[in-house]
This record gives sequence, C-alpha cells and structure tokens, in this order.
Amino acid sequence: MRETGRFAPSPTGPLHAGSLVAALASWLDVRARGPQARWLVRIEDADTERCLPGMGEHILRQLADCALLPDEPPVWQTRRTDRYEAALDRLKARGLAYPCGCSRKDINEALARLGHRHERHGERVYPGTCRDGLHGKPARAWRFATEKFETDLPPTPGVPWEEDAGDAAASGELCFIDRRLGRQCQNVSREVGDFVLRRADGPWAYQLAVVVDDAEQGVTWCAAKTSPTTPHARSCCSARWAFPRPPTCTRRWYAARTATSSRSRTARPPSIPAPRPPPWRRSTPRRACSA
Repeated sequence: MRETGRFAPSPTGPLHAGSLVAALASWLDVRARGPQARWLVRIEDADTERCLPGMGEHILRQLADCALLPDEPPVWQTRRTDRYEAALDRLKARGLAYPCGCSRKDINEALARLGHRHERHGERVYPGTCRDGLHGKPARAWRFATEKFETDLPPTPGVPWEEDAGDAAASGELCFIDRRLGRQCQNVSREVGDFVLRRADGPWAYQLAVVVDDAEQGVTWCAAKTSPTTPHARSCCSARWAFPRPPTCTRRWYAARTATSSRSRTARPPSIPAPRPPPWRRSTPRRACSA
C-alpha cells in the first residue's frame, strides 16, 4: 500500500500555533517516507453547528501560505454524507448500531441511579438504556453496540490492530500502536460504553466519519497533538465492522507533542496571522510563514 498521511482540521477557527505544529509534523513525516508517499488534507466540517462559514477555505490558505500543500485536492466531509449513511447501514445490518432516545439528562440520571458519579472531564459511560428498544421515546441518535461487538462478533485474525494485541483481545480490549507511546489498549464497553455514531441534531460523529474517510483515501499514518487513546479505540470499533478491511492508520498513530499540549482547554494559543500569497507567488523573497 502506498504510504499516505493526512492532516484533518475542523474549521471552527483559524489554525493556531499548536495546529500548525501538528500539520508540519504530519507533512514532514510523510515526506520522510520517500517520493511516492502522499500527504492529504481533509476539512472535517461534519459538525456543522460548530464550523464557521468560510473557515475551511481560510485554513487551506493558511497551509498554502506555509507551503504545506496537499498532493491531492482537499476532501470536505459535508460532501460525503452518502458514504457515512452507507457505513451506518452496514453496521445496522450486522446488529451493531441501534437508535437511542436518551438525552444527556436521562443518561446522568440513569448513571446516578446506578451509583456512578461523573468525574469532570471523564467519560459518561452509556448505561445501555436503549439497547433493548426505545420504550416509547423518539430516536435522538444512533449508537454503536460495543457489548455485541465484543461478544457476538469476535475479532477476525489478521486485522491490523490485533497484530500487537497479545492477550488484550481476550479481555475485551482494543489495542493499537502509537509510535511514541507504544501499545495502547482500552476496554471500550467498560470505559466508554455504546458511543454515538450519529448525533441527535443530525451531524455524523467523528468515530464514524473519520474511518470512512481514511479507508477511502488509503490513509496509513495519522498525526495528533496528544495521545488519542479514547477516540481512537472507538474508531477501531466502528472501522472493524463498517469495512471488510479497515484502514491501517488505526494502528499507526504518530503523536506530535506541542507547546500547547499542557495548556488548559480555555488557554488557547494565538492564531496564525492572516494568510499571505504562497512564497512562489511573491515578488520578493520572504519567509514561508510565521506563528
């Protein structure tokens, strides 16, 4: 398979310094793999509620201003909804997706009745209220049936993220290889629960959209600013059963540490200045970009 890496920003605001470091790390990683390797850019605008009009184009101009140019035209998630629908249909056909009528309040109340206290920034492990039906409630979202994934449909030998799993598969854990942190494992049903594939307000969840896109684009390497254990393990679940052969990026994740990784969520680094014409279009030599 041709080596392929990607940078996939969400157009919720301009690229800041940390995002630019991640983009550069991804680009350098791919370029180091030889002239046949591809570097792709995907605009992850599936969450239309959070995305800003025109910001995707602005981000592409910022990347071009820094001479970070993809080898193929950028892909936009909002233009690929038919593919996500087809993947969800495959999961439904296997009994691995079901409708859920629970609001966040319903989930919190159910967890409280079970004596589970929600920790700040921790996962709300879905208690499985709608696994056996909606009980008269209207459907608000589609969820992935993690317990059925682990029990009724055991993993098939040979898929990429099982090659290094060792005894973890027997305990219900999903494992993949992070090139900086080594093998990472998580029991998704116990630590996350049945995660959302499509939200109540319509947008597709990251865990479904990203594996559809990576599979179609042939992505083999991914870059992230921090360790992606929780979302990545969820992606392994949906990828394993949405496709006959999942994308290999699910076991090769390059974590690029940045100066922003230790900052709080509220302390955002400064944005990159407004884009200038790419270096090769300037009349006088100047630096490619600055943060």
